[in-house]
Amino acid sequence: MIYGRSANDTAVADDGARRADYRAARIGGAIALIAVVVAVVLIDAVSTDYAADAIIVTSVLGAAAALLGVEIIDFIRRPK
Repeated sequence: MIYGRSANDTAVADDGARRADYRAARIGGAIALIAVVVAVVLIDAVSTDYAADAIIVTSVLGAAAALLGVEIIDFIRRPK
């Protein structure tokens, strides 16, 4: 069964800032993706049989940047 969300259960607080429900998950996900890129590049540097594909490395870094971009935008929009 699917339940609807109430009007009070919004993703944006009254002051315009996003709620921090998924903040730790986004930052943790970005750190994990960056760790994967570091591991792939290190394996590429050490191993002669493995070649890191630039498209995959760039895609993973882009996903990490998107996750962190949400936090940066939220930080900029915070009321002073």
